[in-house]
Amino acid sequence: MRRPGPTFFVFSTANGTAVTQRNADRDLKAMGAKLRLKLHWHLLRHSFGPLFIRNGGNVADLQRIMGHAAITTTMLYVHSQASDFVMAHNTLSPLAKAAR
Repeated sequence: MRRPGPTFFVFSTANGTAVTQRNADRDLKAMGAKLRLKLHWHLLRHSFGPLFIRNGGNVADLQRIMGHAAITTTMLYVHSQASDFVMAHNTLSPLAKAAR
């Protein structure tokens, strides 16, 4: 909840000031405690990468979203699993399509 009235911030503290890194860290930690999870911001980045790819995103777009200069850095966030390769094969392979 924030104080009613105009503010220049999309997200603000209860008294209308800018949210700081310290505020965000504290709030995420408190939310994690309520959920009985150890949450931190970097964990969310590592969760977003694979989900983005699994939902049809590509690595070049993910690189831009995450602000990485090198694609090799982005690849550290993309944890491919065997099931991902099977799904891609079944979607893209002409042989898999013919077998349906």
